[in-house]
Amino acid sequence: MDTREYLIPIGSAVFDPIHRTIRAPDGRWEKLTALEAELLFLLAVQIGSRVARDELAKTWGHLGISPSNPYRKTVGRLRKPLSRIVPEAEIVCENQAYTLRIRS
Repeated sequence: MDTREYLIPIGSAVFDPIHRTIRAPDGRWEKLTALEAELLFLLAVQIGSRVARDELAKTWGHLGISPSNPYRKTVGRLRKPLSRIVPEAEIVCENQAYTLRIRS
């Protein structure tokens, strides 16, 4: 299977949801946990759009994750590798929704 068709551009980097990695143009990469990759996927396919916590709850409930608001912790953990590989990307939380933004 050619996994290149599943790659998602995020600023100058590429996210591979199958292998749960973010790769910079210079070859540096970060491996994500399953929850981090799931969150990044939901945000990356809608870059610039708000993703409501309710939408995350539906997805994460399907994954068997407790609805006790794991979002904040997972977003915090995801911000670290994202900032190392894609410094122009930021995850913003406003009004109970998350947005992945790319600064120019």
